[in-house]
Amino acid sequence: MPRRPKSENGVATPPTSYKISDRHKFLLHLIARQDDKNYTQVLEEAIEEIAPHRIKLGVSPSILFDIEPAVRMLNCLAQPKYRANAEEDELLSLIRAHKEFWYQDKDQTIPKRDFAVILWPNRKRYVDLWRKRERDYWAAAEAMAKDLRKARPDLKLPKYGDK
Repeated sequence: MPRRPKSENGVATPPTSYKISDRHKFLLHLIARQDDKNYTQVLEEAIEEIAPHRIKLGVSPSILFDIEPAVRMLNCLAQPKYRANAEEDELLSLIRAHKEFWYQDKDQTIPKRDFAVILWPNRKRYVDLWRKRERDYWAAAEAMAKDLRKARPDLKLPKYGDK
């Protein structure tokens, strides 16, 4: 049985499957045999080669990547040319209103890593609270502050609202 490929940090990654045409399977097989590489290596090289030419966000794709999904997404959302989907648009609305929880700088380009990692798993709950902001504008901020306090009492919480 083939071994799972290891990621850059040496941890085995879960298998991913994509349907590709017979022609592209054949080409992948030929390149892999010719270069004495496995399919994953060939695909990763091809993606690395094409990404800088296809991703038009005004920054290098390597700047956007981070091992933490929360930081990675905040890096993308900070790019004006990033095309967010509807769910990301709602999240972005919350983040812009409560940027002090998500970014270190007023330009919203440097994510607050410690905060983002703690808050990210509950982002949908915060967005739900944000949708109901006409009833309580600060409900999402209060929930985020509470979760941060619970997870890391040592963190200095940002000031928000009249707090």
